[in-house]
Amino acid sequence: MTASRKARNEFDRIVGRAKEEFGAATGDARLRDGGVTDQMRAKLRKTGERAKDVLRGRGRRY
Repeated sequence: MTASRKARNEFDRIVGRAKEEFGAATGDARLRDGGVTDQMRAKLRKTGERAKDVLRGRGRRY
């Protein structure tokens, strides 16, 4: 996984967490759910990048 993609995924995860917490604090279910979705999207991208790395022989074996 390239450093820029890793940074983007981590940034998206952090923003998603912040949106989830802010939505929970203000009672905004739409914002909270959007934050959860952002976190899942970042996690899915990270998993996909890891799978590509393993298939290309550059990553850890699981």
